[in-house]
Amino acid sequence: PHSGIRHYLWSLGSLPGASDILPWAVSLSEEEAVNEVPLQLQSGQLVFVNVRCVNNAGLETEVSSHGMVIDTTPPVGGFCNDGPSYTWDLDYQGDRASLSASWGGFSD
Repeated sequence: PHSGIRHYLWSLGSLPGASDILPWAVSLSEEEAVNEVPLQLQSGQLVFVNVRCVNNAGLETEVSSHGMVIDTTPPVGGFCNDGPSYTWDLDYQGDRASLSASWGGFSD
């Protein structure tokens, strides 16, 4: 009853459906990975992922993601202690049946 999928296209844009950041590219499978796309995205920039599906009859459907804000700043590192307390770190854990850890101070 259906013609099947011929291919997909995808782009990145500053608005839903736009391709001003990365032009439309063809993908033959929904499982095709995209690696190392050279982009010059700025921190605070709003980006939308757009996908267009084309069937073997030539009919198209297009959808866009919600906007994603690019964050190029690294997260703030915190601490991780083995043991149940934030205030001190154990040299060893003597209980063979359980293990405990505490961490904090991380933020992004």
